[in-house]
Amino acid sequence: FYGVSGRMDSRDILDYKIKLYTRSECLRYLENSPLTFSQLGKECFWMLTGGHPGLMQLLVHYLYETAKQEHSSGNQARAGFVIVSEVKQTVNDILSDPMSSDYIQHLRSEFHPDELRLMETLAINNYMFSGTCFFRPDRLSKPAGWVGIDSLQAQLQKDHGYQELNLSIKDLLDRLVDKEVFEVEATGIVRWRIGFFFSMILYY
Repeated sequence: FYGVSGRMDSRDILDYKIKLYTRSECLRYLENSPLTFSQLGKECFWMLTGGHPGLMQLLVHYLYETAKQEHSSGNQARAGFVIVSEVKQTVNDILSDPMSSDYIQHLRSEFHPDELRLMETLAINNYMFSGTCFFRPDRLSKPAGWVGIDSLQAQLQKDHGYQELNLSIKDLLDRLVDKEVFEVEATGIVRWRIGFFFSMILYY
């Protein structure tokens, strides 16, 4: 699958950025695949992969293998037609499959440990959900209201044993936006662009 070879040190990881496909490029990729997606299935695929080339390949591979199994079991009418629930279930299948664990670890290796710690705190404490809750660089949104950077700093230290960060939270947020893990929705407001990373962080 798409990725880098060799091992990067922490400085390389901080600057490392994968070129993501645009939405139109992602949808064109699906049109050229051996599968047929419902319109909502396509949108779900885009929200989960965010145009990350390795994730696009991985998800289509698993969906295709599922289609082949359906075809061989006699369910030819459904084989190869992909709906939203199947895209979401396939993400769970990937995360729980030991065969994909090496690639998942490779994905995690693309991030500096501080970036992972921040992503984990944002995910496990429900500060934001892919496509549903939003945060600003200076304050975070929760269903119960706004949480400031100081509160996030305290929660992050609590979650990770008070390990000192090499960069400020604001700098880490900016870097994750630059890496397109988060996407700017409006002035100062961003969300998870790659929903798979949200699921990956919660699972691992």
